[in-house]
Amino acid sequence: MVSKLVGAVLGGMVLGSLSAGAGDPAAITFRYHDSEAPEMQAALDDFQAANPDVHVTMQRLGWGEAQAQYLREAAVGEAPDVVELVYVWTRPFAAAGALAPLDADIAKTGAKSKIGLKGWDDFIARDLAVGPDGKTYAIPFTTDTLAIFYNKDLLHLAGYERPPNSWAGLRQASLDVFKKTGKAGWAFAAGTCATPSIWFYLNSFWWSKGHALIDQDASGKYYMHITPQQIAEGFDYFNQYLRAGDNPKSMTSVCLLGPQEIVEGVAEGNIAIV
Repeated sequence: MVSKLVGAVLGGMVLGSLSAGAGDPAAITFRYHDSEAPEMQAALDDFQAANPDVHVTMQRLGWGEAQAQYLREAAVGEAPDVVELVYVWTRPFAAAGALAPLDADIAKTGAKSKIGLKGWDDFIARDLAVGPDGKTYAIPFTTDTLAIFYNKDLLHLAGYERPPNSWAGLRQASLDVFKKTGKAGWAFAAGTCATPSIWFYLNSFWWSKGHALIDQDASGKYYMHITPQQIAEGFDYFNQYLRAGDNPKSMTSVCLLGPQEIVEGVAEGNIAIV
């Protein structure tokens, strides 16, 4: 019952499972870190309606505390049964023995038909779910993309009728908004924490220029595909927003995507671009 249940829950929505067993096979704890808690609870309600012998309790925890909290709990066997992970956590968590392998559950449910809409073979990024021992410890269930939101009135005051579509254009528009209106241009979280948003922006900057921190050659060997100068170019690009002031220096104390400081700044008309 436990393996089948974990497979069913994971196949529908989540990523990793704790190695310690739960006391009641019909009671599952699921920790979710993203902001769409009402939508996720609605999905859990549908799941429980279809599986009345199963009870899933959703736990909520912010991303800033998620990694350390989970590892503390896993060390003493008190972590949730199912947990949402950042993809780069799967391998080290598995190596530390904090996750249970899912290969047997995937095989029992049928790799071709019962996991996801089209089966396990249809999932992308399955390599990110593999531990150092070659076993599968997680199931991909979502992906993110970055988009720009902008205040048309502030851009208009700065002389723009449409948003910029290049890194250079974004830099100039942000600076023009600041100089002509006194408002923040592109405000982004620039602080450090376990999951800093600046990391996502830096990767997007490097990728757009054809760079990659790690790449794989035709023989399968991994190598660095970026130079120190190219890395520095990325840091210099984002740092100029802070130096010029169009991204307030207070943003160095904010690190997560969608922080309250930026949400409120946009709502109050004090930020032009996010």
